[in-house]
Amino acid sequence: MDQEGDLNHTVLRKGPESKINRIVVKQRIASSEAILEGNIGLVIPLPPCIQSEFHFTEEGGKINMERFFEELARAGIDHLDLAICRGPERKFQLRNLAGLSVEKVLRRCRWLRWENRQGADIYFRPAKHLAWPIIFLDDLTGDQAAEMARNFQCWLIETSPGRHHVWILADRRLEVRERFLEQKNFISQGLGDPGSASGDHLGRPPGLRNWKRGTWVDHISSPGPDLPLFHPVGARVLRSTPDEPKKAPRKNREKGVKNVDSSESGKEFGWTCGWLRAGLDPREAIRRLAIRAAGRGKSSPEVYATRTVEAALHAITHSRTS
Repeated sequence: MDQEGDLNHTVLRKGPESKINRIVVKQRIASSEAILEGNIGLVIPLPPCIQSEFHFTEEGGKINMERFFEELARAGIDHLDLAICRGPERKFQLRNLAGLSVEKVLRRCRWLRWENRQGADIYFRPAKHLAWPIIFLDDLTGDQAAEMARNFQCWLIETSPGRHHVWILADRRLEVRERFLEQKNFISQGLGDPGSASGDHLGRPPGLRNWKRGTWVDHISSPGPDLPLFHPVGARVLRSTPDEPKKAPRKNREKGVKNVDSSESGKEFGWTCGWLRAGLDPREAIRRLAIRAAGRGKSSPEVYATRTVEAALHAITHSRTS
C-alpha cells in the first residue's frame, strides 16, 4: 500500500492514539462532510492538501460505480444501505447511510470515492429488511462466476484477483429469509462463502480500492438481457441439501442404499433426490451439479451430473413402486 505523501492515511492506519491523531481525524471528518455537502448543492472548496489528490484520474472507476448503481435501480433495486469501514480498528459506519434512494447514493459517490482514497473500505447492500429480486453470492472463482453469467442475469464484481461477488436477478421479490435459503442452496453446491449467507450481506461496489486485499474492485459484467432470471428454489430443497442435517448416520430411504454416503458424490446424490422429489426440473439439477463438480475438479462434470440425475430418478421411481 503506497502511503507516501498521505499523512492522514498514515496516522489513521498506523499511528497511536494521540492529540495529533484526534486532530487529524477531526480534520478528515470535516473534509468528508464538506465533500458530501458540496456534492448535494453547497459548493465548499476542499483543502489544498486534498485537492491535489482528489482528481478523478481513475475515470473508468468513476463510471463503473455510478453505472452499477444505475443498473441496480433500473432492475428494481432502488434503495440501498451504505457502509464505510475506516480507522485502525476497521469499524463500520452505517448510521445515516441506510435506506438511501439510488439518486441519493449517486450524489454521494464523490464522497465515497474520497473516503476510499483515505483508506476506507466501502460496502453496500439492497436496503435491509425489504424484499428484493436479487441474491448475493460471495467469493466465487473466476470459472464459477463466468458459469453463473452464462446461465442467469447477474452482475459480476471482481473484488480481488480470481475472487468475485455475484448479484443474481430473480424472477420475483424475495424476503430476507428467502434470500438466505437461496444462498444456502447455492452454497450446498460449492458456490459461495458459507459465512456470507445472511440474506442481507454487504458487498463491495466496483470502481473503488479493496484495502483488505490491496487491489481494485472491478465491474466485470452486467446482466445479459437474453438470459433467464433466476427462479427461486425455496426451502423445500434446502432440507435435502448436502450440508444439512448434521446428524448420526441412519438408513437411507432410497431402496438399495444401506447407510448414508458421506462422500461428495453421496451428498450430491442425496441433494439430487431431494430436488427431484420436490418436482423440480431435472435439467436444472444437471446444470447445477455440473457447476459444483467442475468446481471441485471432477473430470467430465456434465457426464457425471447426467448420470447422477438418472440414478436419482431411478431410485425414486423404484422406491415408489416397491
